[in-house]
Amino acid sequence: MQDRVIYLITGSATTLKFTFENADGSIAVTDGFTFTNFRIRESAGGKSLLNITSGTLNSGTLTINLTSTNTTSLPAGKFVAQVAFQDSGANPIITDPFEVFVTQGII
Repeated sequence: MQDRVIYLITGSATTLKFTFENADGSIAVTDGFTFTNFRIRESAGGKSLLNITSGTLNSGTLTINLTSTNTTSLPAGKFVAQVAFQDSGANPIITDPFEVFVTQGII
């Protein structure tokens, strides 16, 4: 996840897919894990611009469907995002922050 960059267009629907890997590159076992949220912030620890709490976590891959309504409120700019979920023991896991670029037209 550390090298991930996401590009979004304000007012456009899109599907995001994240595949979680172990240090050796194998797909992480996420059985019993629960997706908590995908959040875009102005900066690390800054104001939240978007918080999505519905997604599907299956066999190491998280799928999040963003609607045009979700992205309409996003201003153009460079932001940070994180994904949070709980493991099978209800322990919180949060990814390292990654970049999100939002534009108001075609990239």
